[in-house]
Amino acid sequence: MRINSQIGTLVRHQTTLLSDGIDSGKESAIESMIEDGYTPSLKGPDPIQREQLHSGLSKVDRGVLLWARQQGVKIQVLQKGEVLEQADVLRDLTGKFEQRIDSGKVDQIAGHLSDLSEKIRTENDPEENKKWRIQKRNRLAEILTANPCGAAVFTPTFAPLLAPGLSKLLADPTETPTLKALALHHGADSPEEQKQFYQWMEKLNGKRLATAREAGIQEKSQLLSARPDAQKRWLDQAEKHPELVPLDVTLHTIVVPDAHFFPSHDGGDELLLDRSDMSSIKGWSDNDFRGQWFFLEGKSHILVRDDAVGLDTPTHELGHVVDMKLEKSAPDFYSGLKPRIEKSFYQARLHNKTVTQYSRANPREYIAEGFAAYYNHPQALREKDPELHQIIKEMVDYCCQEAGVDKALDSRLQRMSKDAVGA
Repeated sequence: MRINSQIGTLVRHQTTLLSDGIDSGKESAIESMIEDGYTPSLKGPDPIQREQLHSGLSKVDRGVLLWARQQGVKIQVLQKGEVLEQADVLRDLTGKFEQRIDSGKVDQIAGHLSDLSEKIRTENDPEENKKWRIQKRNRLAEILTANPCGAAVFTPTFAPLLAPGLSKLLADPTETPTLKALALHHGADSPEEQKQFYQWMEKLNGKRLATAREAGIQEKSQLLSARPDAQKRWLDQAEKHPELVPLDVTLHTIVVPDAHFFPSHDGGDELLLDRSDMSSIKGWSDNDFRGQWFFLEGKSHILVRDDAVGLDTPTHELGHVVDMKLEKSAPDFYSGLKPRIEKSFYQARLHNKTVTQYSRANPREYIAEGFAAYYNHPQALREKDPELHQIIKEMVDYCCQEAGVDKALDSRLQRMSKDAVGA
């Protein structure tokens, strides 16, 4: 009996050591991602937040954490009083934006929308005309999003950040803004910035801009035909200051550069940012975001707001990493999952089986929320949305395999360790 007892004690001891090794591997991976996320301009997580990050993320499989570290994932915390520009996540396009411009592609897109342009041109009923304008504007935005070419449909969304106090345009499809108004709404307030903005507008729009400008001049000139002196003043002004001529941007398919002059928070050089980064700045400054994964152009940063560190936000953002990294790095594997994800997402919405309200937003959030639930509320996820649980499991298994970790063995050793402790 004593020998059996000694053997049992030895087995329990060895099992506990192996389990401790698994936990140590998790801690090391999490700590490495935190350390790699160190940025001199940020305070970084305090001791309590560091412990919270370890506590929350340690629920994730060791293989997934090791895989994430291998993918270069970094973890940062944005403390109260800090701003997004201080984190190493934004992509300054200064000196690089011109490389994004593809005027030939913009011309093709404009040609693709020529039928809508003609309907706008010939529709005399104001309400019907506006409907066609809205349809064209929305379609143009969709096509530009799907076909990056350095261009975008104008939106005044960022004016409060770029030009506080500016009387905003409304992005109404019946508006006829001037080039200068568009420049100001992109943060181009110095003569040098405005000159650069105008050059980009010329390059992106070519003949369409010249046509729109001429139409704007002629339209106002006709309105002033009964006042020759005023008409002459207008024509002189239009010749000297073409940036002040109203432009029917919707009719003539005038796009704007996807570039915004953003003032530095510390008085340094301005940043040139696209609307993706501008949307991030707005979301963080408006306190709309608790966390975000930055992944474009070599970035791989998980950023978490200070008051969300103790929530499931870090795990949710790691879910985005798994989802989108696998889509890019393992296309054969992911291509089999994608139709299942889309079907499961729409079925869950249809039958009100989404694990959280936020997961109803889109398939990306559906997966990220499912990933967080997989580790924090696995039984609830399995019961409410078994297909999502299975999809996440397959993603997790793949990551563990790629990291060279036997997930089943890890789970078995940790269960044995718990049993041994309780014995």
